[in-house]
Amino acid sequence: MNAATAGGVLGAEPTVRVTHPANKADATCVFEAPHAQLTIEVATGAYNLLLKQCGDQRTAVNAIGNEAVECPSAHEEIVVGRVRDRGFLVRLRASEFPKDALRKRALHTAEQVAGILF
Repeated sequence: MNAATAGGVLGAEPTVRVTHPANKADATCVFEAPHAQLTIEVATGAYNLLLKQCGDQRTAVNAIGNEAVECPSAHEEIVVGRVRDRGFLVRLRASEFPKDALRKRALHTAEQVAGILF
């Protein structure tokens, strides 16, 4: 995902940080705008590890990669899924978005990430 696409999700032009914690195929991208933050993690073989960030409240999500779940909280929405052996996590934090809008944006972003990984 590029900064322009992330800016559409966040509602403002973001700053971008990219790290490659394990190898060049895996990455964590953090897009930050004044009142919102989008984090995307992709890690080979790490679906269960990423799923731990979800906590116990999980709801299955259909048609987003494999085994996708969403994990809502007050000002944050997390979607975790996998495509083949690559786990992904989308975390969207925004205090100014209504809860429904936050959820829709996170799910849409997760769809895009899953599509890129296919």
